Amino acid sequence: MTTVGSEPAVEVEGISKRYATTTAVADISVTVERGEFFTLVGPSGCGKTTTLRLLGGFESPSEGTVRLDGEDVTGVPPEDRDIGVVFQSYALFPHMTVGENVAYGLQFTDPPGGVSVDERVSELLSLVDLDGMRERDPTALSGGQQQRVAIARALAPGPKVLLLDEPMSALDARLRERLRLQIQRIQEELGVTTVYVTHDQEEALAISDRVAVMHDGGLEQVGTPRDIYHRPATRFVSEFIGDNNVFSGTVQESDSPSGTLQVDVGPTTVALDTTRPDEFSPGDDVVFCVRPEQLSVEEGMNRLLTTVTGTEFLGWTTRHHLDWRGQELLLRSEHELDGEVTVGFDPDDAHLVEVF
Repeated sequence: MTTVGSEPAVEVEGISKRYATTTAVADISVTVERGEFFTLVGPSGCGKTTTLRLLGGFESPSEGTVRLDGEDVTGVPPEDRDIGVVFQSYALFPHMTVGENVAYGLQFTDPPGGVSVDERVSELLSLVDLDGMRERDPTALSGGQQQRVAIARALAPGPKVLLLDEPMSALDARLRERLRLQIQRIQEELGVTTVYVTHDQEEALAISDRVAVMHDGGLEQVGTPRDIYHRPATRFVSEFIGDNNVFSGTVQESDSPSGTLQVDVGPTTVALDTTRPDEFSPGDDVVFCVRPEQLSVEEGMNRLLTTVTGTEFLGWTTRHHLDWRGQELLLRSEHELDGEVTVGFDPDDAHLVEVF
C-alpha cells in the first residue's frame, strides 16, 4: 500500500445532507490522510455516493464542513477544488480521440511538472497501459480500457485528491479484478490521495489502506481492512463484510483473571475471550460472531452439533451450509461433509460485537 502521510488531505466534520424529509447523510466526521487510499463501502442507498459528491462539491451539505489540505471548501464549486473525478459511467467524449479525452482536463490548467500537454498525455497513457491507443476512437475500446481513459483524464491536471464513484460496477467480475489491481498500482505510483466508493466488500478490502463502512447515512466503522474483517464494531459490519456466523447469547459468568466469558447460547454454554471482562455481568445479552474459516470439524473448545444442508464447491475451498437448532451456519472446509457434523471454535476465534 501507499506510504500515507501524517497530514490530513480531506477532513469532513459533522456533515449532513437532507432532501425534503429524507436524510441521505447524517452527521459524518472522518479524516483522510495524504496519500491514503480510502474506501467508502456499503449497500445501495447507504449514502456513500452522496458523501463523495459532498466531497467533490457536486452537492451542498445541509450542515457541516469539508476541508481539503486544511482549507474550508464547503461552498467552493468542483472546478475550484483541485480534485479529479471518475464516475460510474465513463463519460468520455465520443467525438474526441483517446488522447484528446485525456488532454481535455488540461484545457484550464498547465500540466504538472512543467511538461507539455503532449508529454503529459503520453505519460498518463503509459501509466494506464494504453500506449499506442492515443488516436483510437474511445467507443472502439473495451469497457475496462474506457474506464482507464477516464482515470487518465481525471489525473491529467495532477489533482490533490482523486474521487472514484463505483468505477467498475459495469464491468464483469474478471475484468473488475484486473482493473482494481491497475487502479491500486496507479495510486501507489502517484501517491495521490484517493477516495473510492463501492458496494463490493471484497473490492474494498483488497485495495484500501482504510475502509469506512456506511449504513443508513451514517458511519458504522472506520478502520484498516483487517480490523474491519476480524474486529467488526457492530452487528451490521459483521454481517455485511464477508460471510459470518452471528450468535446471540446471555452472559452466565465473567472470569476476570482469565478474561473469559461463559455465555449461554440456547441450551449450549460457550466460552469467549474478551479484553474487558469487568464490563460484563451475569444476565447481559451479547452478540458475537465466528467467521466460517474459524469453525473446525471435531475441533475447538466450544462444540456445536449441526446438520449439513448444502454445499458449494468454490475451487480452493468448499462452503458448507449447516443447520444448528434452526440457525444457518457457514463452514469453509476442504473436506466433503454430509449428515450430522460436530463443529467447534476456540474462545479466541469469537469476536463480541454488541452488549445489551
